[in-house]
Amino acid sequence: QSLDINEAENLKGLNLTTNQLTDLSLSSNTQLETLVISNNSLKQIELSQNPELKYLYASTNAFTNLDVSQNQKLVDLRVDRNPSLSCINIEEGQEILTVRISEYQEIRSDCGE
Repeated sequence: QSLDINEAENLKGLNLTTNQLTDLSLSSNTQLETLVISNNSLKQIELSQNPELKYLYASTNAFTNLDVSQNQKLVDLRVDRNPSLSCINIEEGQEILTVRISEYQEIRSDCGE
């Protein structure tokens, strides 16, 4: 349900697909480039300390909000099948090359306003 990777400061890739994760802290993993966390039970994740993140695969979770506005290097975002996630927050002008979202989701720079 949880994993402590705080000591893995140079971690670049993490694949935690199909678990029962409800909590995941990545604040000390500042070199993280690839994060695969699909098929878990995560309601939130803080990614502001992961500026190198390029690939985020987080489909089929329980997210209620998601902010990738600090992840300017993000090129692939897959967050479909998160029924409680309707808006993904990005920075004004931020371009993500590949995006996979569900029809009830949108990507905006003003989520919650």
